[in-house]
Amino acid sequence: MAANAACFTQPEWVAAHVRLLQTELMVAALECKEVPGRDFTTQYNAFIGKFGTFLRANSELLKNHFTRSFGAGSTREMDLYITKVANDASQHSMQSLGYCDESVGLFQNTLLVEPQDLDRFSVDRIVDKSTVGDFCVDSRTVRPAEAPPKKAVPAKVKKQQASVEKP
Repeated sequence: MAANAACFTQPEWVAAHVRLLQTELMVAALECKEVPGRDFTTQYNAFIGKFGTFLRANSELLKNHFTRSFGAGSTREMDLYITKVANDASQHSMQSLGYCDESVGLFQNTLLVEPQDLDRFSVDRIVDKSTVGDFCVDSRTVRPAEAPPKKAVPAKVKKQQASVEKP
């Protein structure tokens, strides 16, 4: 299992998706703050308020992953991972001309999700699983493309997402 030490268990892999979503929202709140009509501070605070308990538990899952995988170096490795996630989100914000406009839908859709569905929502919205990391299955590591199938988003959330996405 030593060769697979850094791969995620299923709950840790889901937690990594949630961290990506949380970071994307944080970056949007920071990057768009000065854009007229696109200050997402209130929405980000609503996200933290609504999902705070879940986010804290999620953070513990990630901390446990890094402790299990890297032992004494876990804090450094987790900091590096979170910094990479934040840098990737920031890079995306700088490359997309319509970034702040695109973020409107992300906040609206995320705030429609019920707390018990945030993990599923987070996994479903990340298309490029390579940004998350490898997944452990029994004693082997699978590449992101082989990762577990996505869980279905409840019809209620899909309907709400569709109504938010319409112009």
